Amino acid sequence: MKIFVLGKSGFIGSHLIWDPTDRVETCGRIDGPEVLARIRDFKPDMIINLAAEGVLPQNRDKATMFETNIRLPYELGRYAMGAGCKYVHFGTCFELGLGQPWIDPYTLSKVAANGMLLELFRDRLELIRIIRPFNVFGPGEQMPRLLPSLRAAARDGRALRLSAANSLRNFVYIKDFARWFSAFMARQSGSSAFTKSEPLTHHVAFESAVTVTEFCRAAMEHLDPFELDRGEEGAVSCHLENHALAAKPPRLHRLASGAQGVALQRDDRYRADTQSGKGRTEQLHSGPCLK
Repeated sequence: MKIFVLGKSGFIGSHLIWDPTDRVETCGRIDGPEVLARIRDFKPDMIINLAAEGVLPQNRDKATMFETNIRLPYELGRYAMGAGCKYVHFGTCFELGLGQPWIDPYTLSKVAANGMLLELFRDRLELIRIIRPFNVFGPGEQMPRLLPSLRAAARDGRALRLSAANSLRNFVYIKDFARWFSAFMARQSGSSAFTKSEPLTHHVAFESAVTVTEFCRAAMEHLDPFELDRGEEGAVSCHLENHALAAKPPRLHRLASGAQGVALQRDDRYRADTQSGKGRTEQLHSGPCLK
């Protein structure tokens, strides 16, 4: 399969593992006309868009966010529709908190892109899938995200103020997300469109949530400032993964939103829960846990 990937060098993209039998092309510079020209020349079977501007507060130039988060996804979608190739768009879990007072311009731009893409593909939904990872953490994160902030506080010997200490969040270790994504990609091999059994939208998170305070306490038990200075982030994060979930099994699930409500499916069993509706979503992913 020929795959064109945008955002391959970012935090999530850099951890993804690709099938060696696939031919993967990427574009370092996110420039609309240049990207589209490269795609036309490459003629991919699938486009995967991980590119995003404004994930970090210090990178929120509104014009750049509009071009990267709204215009580019739409243009990629138009190409995919015309060429009949599959399109995987990465959103954010923060989209589920629309209407909350803490929603920022980055989230609004992702909401806008999601709405435009669903409208664009409304007659060809077999060509698009949307993935929203929840609170991914691990090696490679940048300030001012929670884990790097904890590392910096540990090095400096200072306290870290938490603005949402008691809110629940679903923290996903980056390597677990990468394993989930590999399984998702394996299901796409050999088909020109996504199957009806593949949910339109994937919300990828752990089965259980922990408070921000619980996560931080678990993190601080394993953060050694001297160890971090030796560049052993991977080992520290791996310990965090197991400890932060309080021995809960690291099973991933997908919340597949559709016309019949929300069905819970475990990634390793593909067993649909018969309960559906908004209540299940709010129970697992309430607004405060997304902040």
